[in-house]
Amino acid sequence: KYHIKQGLVLLVIEVALYLIGSMMYVLWSVINIAQILVVILAVIGIVNAVKGREKSLPLVGKFAEHFKI
Repeated sequence: KYHIKQGLVLLVIEVALYLIGSMMYVLWSVINIAQILVVILAVIGIVNAVKGREKSLPLVGKFAEHFKI
């Protein structure tokens, strides 16, 4: 459940970035950099899950605690 919650936070962030990017084409380069950061966080989360560690992701880990699953 721990890693599912963090993945859900990353999904919400990715959808929000997509919606913002589709409405504001001017911010396209900033949105792309943010999406790359989300992918990096996802890889960190996958590595933690494979190793069996419940380590919070940087920047977004605290938001996962608000999901009740």
